[in-house]
Amino acid sequence: MNIVSFLLLISAFQGFIFGFVILFSPFFKSKTNNYLGYSILVLSLLMFNMFFSNIGFFDSYPYLRIIDDIEWVFLFPVTIFFYFVLLLNFNIQSSKWIKCLYIPIGISITLKVFYVLEEDYEFFSIISNNADNFYFIAFEIEKYAYYIFNILLLTFSFVFIKKSTPFNDKEPLKWAFLLWSMLFILTLIWIVLSIVESIWDAVDSQVVISILAVEVSFFL
Repeated sequence: MNIVSFLLLISAFQGFIFGFVILFSPFFKSKTNNYLGYSILVLSLLMFNMFFSNIGFFDSYPYLRIIDDIEWVFLFPVTIFFYFVLLLNFNIQSSKWIKCLYIPIGISITLKVFYVLEEDYEFFSIISNNADNFYFIAFEIEKYAYYIFNILLLTFSFVFIKKSTPFNDKEPLKWAFLLWSMLFILTLIWIVLSIVESIWDAVDSQVVISILAVEVSFFL
């Protein structure tokens, strides 16, 4: 196991332990904290997928690649957004549009399931001869969409924090702003590194993954 894989594994285990403690410890038990726990588990799943990809696990077991192919980065901003909403007592959970935030991850799962069933398992042939072009365009759109989606929900979260009425105890508001700031930096680094890696092929992807792993560990 190289240093990159080790960093990814440490980040993933760190997150899973922390996430499960938040979800199942009586001390942290609350609907608000549940969304924080879900967010950390999703982030940990992303780290585990990067770890398995880095050690060639999905090359050895290609039919399990769908776990990695689904863009879980569509789910993380939703759960952390709900955490901010509940933490700051914004009563929007009953709004009809709020459930629409799960649509991107639903589309990603559907698209990847169809792709695997058609391309890997050959269960059917819906796209037929244009399959490669269709999926290439769809996945390119998806790639840019998850950057935009993450930035949008971070922006909405920031607006809610700024509009929040100060509590008698201002600690939740301070904590929300601190957490948002760390998430913003983490997201910005992720996007910049992804752009740099895509523009300059000479950039070693192992370096990019290492930086992300360290950043996630620091965040957790």
